[in-house]
Amino acid sequence: MTRSDLAPIVRWVAPGARVLDLGCGDGSLLKELWQAKRAPGYGVEIDDTGVLACLRNDVNVLQMDLEDGLAAFADRSFDSVILSETLQAIHRQEPLLQEMLRVGREAIVSFPNFGYWRARIQIALAGHMPVSRSCPTSGTTRPTSTTARWWISRPFARSSACASSSAWCSPAANP
Repeated sequence: MTRSDLAPIVRWVAPGARVLDLGCGDGSLLKELWQAKRAPGYGVEIDDTGVLACLRNDVNVLQMDLEDGLAAFADRSFDSVILSETLQAIHRQEPLLQEMLRVGREAIVSFPNFGYWRARIQIALAGHMPVSRSCPTSGTTRPTSTTARWWISRPFARSSACASSSAWCSPAANP
Protein backbone atom coordinates (compact mmCIF):
# COMPACT_ATOMS: atom_id res chain seq x y z
CA MET A 1 0.00 0.00 0.00
CA THR A 2 1.41 3.36 -0.93
CA ARG A 3 -0.83 5.69 1.12
CA SER A 4 -0.87 5.14 4.86
CA ASP A 5 -4.50 6.30 5.18
CA LEU A 6 -5.66 3.19 3.33
CA ALA A 7 -4.71 0.74 6.11
CA PRO A 8 -7.63 1.69 8.42
CA ILE A 9 -10.04 1.43 5.51
CA VAL A 10 -8.81 -2.07 4.69
CA ARG A 11 -9.33 -3.04 8.36
CA TRP A 12 -12.89 -1.62 8.36
CA VAL A 13 -14.08 -3.48 5.26
CA ALA A 14 -15.48 -6.92 6.02
CA PRO A 15 -14.04 -9.96 4.23
CA GLY A 16 -15.91 -10.63 1.00
CA ALA A 17 -17.76 -7.27 1.09
CA ARG A 18 -18.82 -5.78 -2.23
CA VAL A 19 -17.00 -2.43 -2.50
CA LEU A 20 -17.45 0.74 -4.54
CA ASP A 21 -14.44 3.09 -4.40
CA LEU A 22 -15.33 6.62 -5.53
CA GLY A 23 -12.41 8.63 -6.87
CA CYS A 24 -10.33 5.46 -6.87
CA GLY A 25 -7.24 6.92 -8.56
CA ASP A 26 -5.03 4.05 -9.68
CA GLY A 27 -7.16 1.40 -7.95
CA SER A 28 -4.56 0.53 -5.29
CA LEU A 29 -7.18 0.40 -2.50
CA LEU A 30 -9.41 -1.98 -4.47
CA LYS A 31 -6.42 -4.14 -5.34
CA GLU A 32 -5.40 -4.28 -1.65
CA LEU A 33 -8.99 -5.06 -0.58
CA TRP A 34 -9.09 -7.96 -3.02
CA GLN A 35 -5.72 -9.32 -1.89
CA ALA A 36 -6.32 -8.87 1.85
CA LYS A 37 -10.05 -9.47 2.19
CA ARG A 38 -11.21 -11.09 -1.08
CA ALA A 39 -13.55 -8.10 -1.33
CA PRO A 40 -14.59 -7.60 -4.96
CA GLY A 41 -15.26 -4.10 -6.12
CA TYR A 42 -15.57 -1.37 -8.69
CA GLY A 43 -13.76 1.91 -8.87
CA VAL A 44 -15.15 5.18 -10.17
CA GLU A 45 -12.62 7.61 -11.62
CA ILE A 46 -12.94 10.61 -13.91
CA ASP A 47 -9.27 11.05 -14.84
CA ASP A 48 -8.06 9.20 -17.95
CA THR A 49 -4.69 8.47 -16.35
CA GLY A 50 -6.37 6.97 -13.27
CA VAL A 51 -8.66 4.80 -15.39
CA LEU A 52 -5.70 3.45 -17.35
CA ALA A 53 -3.79 2.81 -14.11
CA CYS A 54 -6.79 0.85 -12.77
CA LEU A 55 -6.82 -1.29 -15.89
CA ARG A 56 -3.08 -1.95 -15.49
CA ASN A 57 -3.76 -2.92 -11.84
CA ASP A 58 -6.49 -5.33 -13.00
CA VAL A 59 -9.19 -3.31 -11.20
CA ASN A 60 -12.77 -2.93 -12.45
CA VAL A 61 -13.27 0.77 -13.14
CA LEU A 62 -16.01 3.00 -14.52
CA GLN A 63 -15.17 6.44 -15.86
CA MET A 64 -17.77 8.76 -14.34
CA ASP A 65 -18.07 12.25 -12.89
CA LEU A 66 -19.09 12.01 -9.22
CA GLU A 67 -20.72 15.45 -9.50
CA ASP A 68 -23.42 13.73 -11.62
CA GLY A 69 -24.34 11.39 -8.76
CA LEU A 70 -24.54 7.62 -8.56
CA ALA A 71 -27.73 6.97 -10.53
CA ALA A 72 -25.94 4.16 -12.40
CA PHE A 73 -26.06 2.06 -9.22
CA ALA A 74 -29.08 0.41 -7.60
CA ASP A 75 -30.05 0.87 -3.95
CA ARG A 76 -27.93 -1.20 -1.55
CA SER A 77 -25.91 -2.73 -4.40
CA PHE A 78 -22.68 -2.53 -2.36
CA ASP A 79 -21.72 -3.38 1.19
CA SER A 80 -19.18 -0.54 1.48
CA VAL A 81 -18.91 2.67 -0.51
CA ILE A 82 -15.59 4.47 -0.03
CA LEU A 83 -14.69 8.09 -0.69
CA SER A 84 -11.01 8.33 0.26
CA GLU A 85 -9.35 11.75 0.09
CA THR A 86 -11.78 12.88 -2.61
CA LEU A 87 -14.41 14.79 -0.63
CA GLN A 88 -12.47 18.06 -0.80
CA ALA A 89 -12.54 17.88 -4.62
CA ILE A 90 -16.35 17.57 -4.80
CA HIS A 91 -18.45 20.72 -5.22
CA ARG A 92 -21.84 19.27 -4.19
CA GLN A 93 -20.79 17.09 -1.27
CA GLU A 94 -24.06 16.49 0.58
CA PRO A 95 -25.94 14.97 -2.41
CA LEU A 96 -22.97 12.65 -3.06
CA LEU A 97 -22.88 11.53 0.58
CA GLN A 98 -26.63 10.83 0.45
CA GLU A 99 -26.14 8.81 -2.73
CA MET A 100 -23.33 6.83 -1.08
CA LEU A 101 -25.70 5.86 1.73
CA ARG A 102 -28.39 4.89 -0.80
CA VAL A 103 -26.03 2.71 -2.85
CA GLY A 104 -24.19 1.06 0.03
CA ARG A 105 -24.95 -0.41 3.40
CA GLU A 106 -22.08 1.62 4.87
CA ALA A 107 -20.05 4.61 3.71
CA ILE A 108 -16.42 5.25 4.57
CA VAL A 109 -15.14 8.79 4.04
CA SER A 110 -11.60 9.99 4.68
CA PHE A 111 -10.17 13.42 4.07
CA PRO A 112 -7.14 15.44 5.08
CA ASN A 113 -7.35 17.80 8.04
CA PHE A 114 -6.60 21.15 6.43
CA GLY A 115 -6.93 22.82 9.84
CA TYR A 116 -3.69 21.22 11.05
CA TRP A 117 -1.10 23.96 11.58
CA ARG A 118 1.45 22.61 9.08
CA ALA A 119 -1.23 22.32 6.40
CA ARG A 120 -2.33 25.91 7.07
CA ILE A 121 1.23 27.14 6.69
CA GLN A 122 1.66 25.31 3.40
CA ILE A 123 -1.65 26.66 2.09
CA ALA A 124 -0.66 30.21 3.13
CA LEU A 125 2.87 30.05 1.72
CA ALA A 126 2.39 27.85 -1.34
CA GLY A 127 -1.18 28.84 -2.19
CA HIS A 128 -2.42 25.29 -2.87
CA MET A 129 -3.65 22.21 -1.05
CA PRO A 130 -0.87 20.45 0.84
CA VAL A 131 0.58 17.22 -0.44
CA SER A 132 1.53 14.83 2.36
CA ARG A 133 1.40 11.36 3.80
CA SER A 134 -1.61 10.63 5.96
CA CYS A 135 -1.40 9.22 9.46
CA PRO A 136 -3.75 6.35 10.39
CA THR A 137 -5.45 6.22 13.73
CA SER A 138 -4.21 3.44 15.95
CA GLY A 139 -6.47 1.07 17.77
CA THR A 140 -9.55 1.93 15.75
CA THR A 141 -12.35 -0.57 16.25
CA ARG A 142 -15.17 -1.38 13.92
CA PRO A 143 -18.60 -0.41 15.34
CA THR A 144 -21.37 -2.92 14.82
CA SER A 145 -24.12 -0.59 13.56
CA THR A 146 -22.35 2.01 11.47
CA THR A 147 -23.86 3.67 8.45
CA ALA A 148 -21.13 6.21 7.77
CA ARG A 149 -17.55 6.54 8.91
CA TRP A 150 -15.55 9.74 8.92
CA TRP A 151 -11.83 9.79 9.32
CA ILE A 152 -9.79 12.98 9.30
CA SER A 153 -6.11 12.37 8.87
CA ARG A 154 -3.47 14.76 10.10
CA PRO A 155 -1.23 15.84 7.20
CA PHE A 156 2.54 15.84 7.49
CA ALA A 157 2.52 13.53 10.49
CA ARG A 158 5.54 11.29 10.52
CA SER A 159 4.79 9.02 13.47
CA SER A 160 2.05 6.53 14.09
CA ALA A 161 1.39 8.17 17.45
CA CYS A 162 -0.23 11.24 15.87
CA ALA A 163 -3.76 12.18 16.84
CA SER A 164 -6.55 11.78 14.33
CA SER A 165 -10.21 12.53 14.72
CA SER A 166 -13.06 10.24 13.93
CA ALA A 167 -16.79 10.57 14.22
CA TRP A 168 -19.50 8.04 13.49
CA CYS A 169 -22.96 8.93 12.29
CA SER A 170 -26.14 7.27 11.17
CA PRO A 171 -28.35 9.77 9.33
CA ALA A 172 -32.04 9.66 10.27
CA ALA A 173 -32.97 9.80 6.59
CA ASN A 174 -31.23 6.47 6.00
CA PRO A 175 -32.27 3.82 8.54
